[in-house]
Amino acid sequence: MVRNCVMVLVLAITKLCLCVSVVNLRKGIIVSGKSEKFIDVASALVNAAREKAYLAGPVTVIEDMAEPEKTLFVRIAAAVIQYAENKPSGELSQDDILSLFIFVYAKAGEMVFKWHHGDKNFANVSLDGIFVGQVAMSASEKMLEYFSKLKFAEDMAIAFSVWNENNPDYCEENSVHPLLPLLEALKWTWRITVDIAAKHLAV
Repeated sequence: MVRNCVMVLVLAITKLCLCVSVVNLRKGIIVSGKSEKFIDVASALVNAAREKAYLAGPVTVIEDMAEPEKTLFVRIAAAVIQYAENKPSGELSQDDILSLFIFVYAKAGEMVFKWHHGDKNFANVSLDGIFVGQVAMSASEKMLEYFSKLKFAEDMAIAFSVWNENNPDYCEENSVHPLLPLLEALKWTWRITVDIAAKHLAV
């Protein structure tokens, strides 16, 4: 019998050379929609996951989690907007950004675990801990131990940072807000984490 428990999943904060401005984000940001403009971001994250042996073969898709993913990322975008608007700089710091990757990693794993074990409330996700670099993850001790050992969130944050540094004019050239590539990177971190969790649980 799998025993549910809650552990604070803490990953080391790596200094990333990245800040994302979210000033005036409320002027028409679209979170869910076509993402052809961000194929380079998606490729960077997927390729990094493959190089680090986190991903082999196609990404596992759990249809029941498709709509919850969309809903969650709208909430994440709103949380980022509000958080940044309360900061004098109007920017996300390096640690803020890594915290987002940690949050997505932990909560994707948690959602797969709850779905796999028949929890009808599997799609209910608390945003607690989203900007503090640590987040409660509800799962079995075995899965928590497995997730704690992986450096996936950190590696995906670094992959995005490298992409960002290599494409400094991307947002201006493609007429997109600087937050959108970050959300795309977080979305693929979520999806690959679902694959990691599904394979761990033999879904």
